[in-house]
Amino acid sequence: MSFRWAWIPLLAACSPKDEPSESVDSDVLVADPYAPFQSCVATTDNDPADQYTYSEAGDLLTRERDNGGWTVSETYTWREDHQPLTSMIIRNNGTTEMTYTYDGDALSYVEGNSEGYYWEEEYTYDETGRVISSHYSFGESASSLDLISTATYVYNDDGTLRTRISDNLYDIDDQVLYTWENGLLVKEGRYLFDQWQPEFLTTYAYDDAGWMIESTSDYGGDGVIDRLQTWVRDDLGRTITRSTDRDGDGEFDTVINTVWDCPE
Repeated sequence: MSFRWAWIPLLAACSPKDEPSESVDSDVLVADPYAPFQSCVATTDNDPADQYTYSEAGDLLTRERDNGGWTVSETYTWREDHQPLTSMIIRNNGTTEMTYTYDGDALSYVEGNSEGYYWEEEYTYDETGRVISSHYSFGESASSLDLISTATYVYNDDGTLRTRISDNLYDIDDQVLYTWENGLLVKEGRYLFDQWQPEFLTTYAYDDAGWMIESTSDYGGDGVIDRLQTWVRDDLGRTITRSTDRDGDGEFDTVINTVWDCPE
């Protein structure tokens, strides 16, 4: 799942369900967004092929990839409400582990470690259950983390996220502005303070069912598309073809087709 920043508590009810690393879980426009993935094995035709397995509840359990000795193995565990509990990503150059801690249904901590480095993000909520602040810490020991940044969150009247304002101790402060249409995120832009032009701008487009079908990235906010990704989906919303133009030259660098093997 992409949106690896504070997407888990913030966007969980606002963006469509998709395969891992493509989007966020939601039931806004799809009555049961997990149903298309239940007990399925998805295999891609890229070199090397990826293979994903899903639980009966529709949650991603594993992802496997082997590129002539360069291997990636991912495993995940989940709560009954489809909130993540743990993740482990094993590569040739090391292992990344993350754990998620909840206060009731609200995510309170995300803790991670990878090759001798540790990080933690803590969330606080208002009385309606919306995230209002987060704190990110990093260090070489789980017991001696240094605060790196804090963020506050501002919402629109309909409850969608409008702005995330970051106070960065070792970098320039910034804010991310979000634009929504019909409950779906259609644009987000990161702005450094005292600058009117975004450092990056990302847009999203959806089909009539609410599934993401296009994403564009503009690095520098100059109006030029630097990255384009498109999705072709089946009637259940599952990705059949994912195409990526990584450098904005108008040609797709990768076109990946996926075959779904699901129980009848």
